[in-house]
Amino acid sequence: MAPFQPCALVFPGSFKLKTAAEDFSVVPPFEIRSGAEQRVPFLFNSPHSGRHYPDRFLAMARLDRNAIRRSEDCY
Repeated sequence: MAPFQPCALVFPGSFKLKTAAEDFSVVPPFEIRSGAEQRVPFLFNSPHSGRHYPDRFLAMARLDRNAIRRSEDCY
């Protein structure tokens, strides 16, 4: 049995392997906001699902853009 070779090696130069993560990498995963001066030692973190949906992701999704927005963790 031949060893595994990724697609990029099997089809050199004619095929670019692209992952879904690359579509989302154009928007940073987090944002740091701070005041002009730190007065108390406090860190507030509010993770949520976000709202950046690349076109390729939407094309593969079963839900449309509005349905996906309604399913977000907004709070």
